[in-house]
Amino acid sequence: MTKTADSGAASQTGLSGAMTAVVYTANNGYYFPTDYSVTSVNGIGVTRDNDTQITVSGTPTANAEITLTAPTAKSKETTPTATFTATGTDTGTLSGVAAGMKYSLDNGTTWTDITGSADINLTGLSAGTIQVVKKGNGTTTADSDPQSITVTKAETPNLTVTQPTAIGGKGTVATTTAHEYSSDNGSSWTACTANQEFEAGTYLIRVKASGTALASGNQSVTITAYNPSKETTPTATFTATGADTGTLSGVAAGMKYSLDNGTTWTDITGSADINLTGLAAGTIQVVKKGNGTTTADSDPQTITVTKAETPNLTVTQPTAIGGKGTVATTTAHEYSSDNGSSWTACTANQEFEAGTYLIRVKASGTALASGNQSVTITAYNPSKETTPTATFTATGTDTGTLSGAAAG
Repeated sequence: MTKTADSGAASQTGLSGAMTAVVYTANNGYYFPTDYSVTSVNGIGVTRDNDTQITVSGTPTANAEITLTAPTAKSKETTPTATFTATGTDTGTLSGVAAGMKYSLDNGTTWTDITGSADINLTGLSAGTIQVVKKGNGTTTADSDPQSITVTKAETPNLTVTQPTAIGGKGTVATTTAHEYSSDNGSSWTACTANQEFEAGTYLIRVKASGTALASGNQSVTITAYNPSKETTPTATFTATGADTGTLSGVAAGMKYSLDNGTTWTDITGSADINLTGLAAGTIQVVKKGNGTTTADSDPQTITVTKAETPNLTVTQPTAIGGKGTVATTTAHEYSSDNGSSWTACTANQEFEAGTYLIRVKASGTALASGNQSVTITAYNPSKETTPTATFTATGTDTGTLSGAAAG
């Protein structure tokens, strides 16, 4: 105990009346119990003022020496047995607490009182210690020794990433069940399986919080969609065979072709030539299809199909009875005498009997045959000779003379 500086001296002499009161206070960790008492000596007694102070006073009737009973040491409260469970990279839950406790996250520099038994959600944590103390009752008990909980933080992972190896395939990361991932930049987390598979995208992966170990920092992983090599562009050929027909050659199973600029496609199932109908000037596209795993469709081979101009050839009608007409054709032309059911190659300046014919430029290479020029050859219509004016003179019963006639 300690005497207060502003009270009387511990030893007083030459008194003729009451002594000056002497006040003592209990040192930190001690108190004066309610039954504290000291036997009075020759008029000098001891009064317990409260649990931390006593006063010696009185009027001596003779010399008096009083021995003060020492204050009682306060007992410490029982050290708490709270538990901490990490829930994230800087969060956790403090459980097993009660009103009358307090905790510190900075090695005892500052303390937060605990007012109930509900779990406490802690934020802003890092590796270090959490201290929990049961506070003394202010009179007979002192604060408990602090319970120290060591908080660690898992190491940030550096896991091996395997990118997809096929179209539509997934990448893998060498995770274990101790990891978790986020596909929304950390807003939510999903537990990993061993060697977790991922669609193309960017993910955060960390070691999960466990026990008193906070979740690790994040490893950012980007899974890139497989970029397949393209198949080789086909080298098919097209040969026009009519005004709207042709043959597609040099094809193979696994190809496809389009006649409408890629809007619709027709699969090719073999290597036989393909007879196309209903064609017009435009393009034919041919593609080698990807295998669906490691290769993509080739760039399209584009074959330009043209159509010859409809001819407008000069027609020469027959000039003599039984004569033929001629049309200023070349060997690039052909004609039909059956309204297009069949066609015959023309010669230069093709001759024609009387009749109606269709003439067009023949299909050639990738150029479709032209439209038809209709030609009509009309039989020669001769003028009549002048009617003769010969005379006949009878000369006998069955004879006569024809006069005024001429050769022809």
